[in-house]
Amino acid sequence: MKTKHAFLVTSLMVAVSLTTGCTTKHWYNAFQSNMETTCRLRPADAEQCLSRINRMSYPDYEKARTGTK
Repeated sequence: MKTKHAFLVTSLMVAVSLTTGCTTKHWYNAFQSNMETTCRLRPADAEQCLSRINRMSYPDYEKARTGTK
């Protein structure tokens, strides 16, 4: 049930982003937030799950994604 809820939230975020002309930065931040929420819905292994989330800042992510320095 929680996985279904997380999927619905993600789907809604994608739909809203597509209709509002969302930037890559907004996508990145929304995805990070959704991953944190998903981890917190799993209390048994929430800390381990949260530790696997990429904590890279958006500017660093963008540099890595585009290969710029």
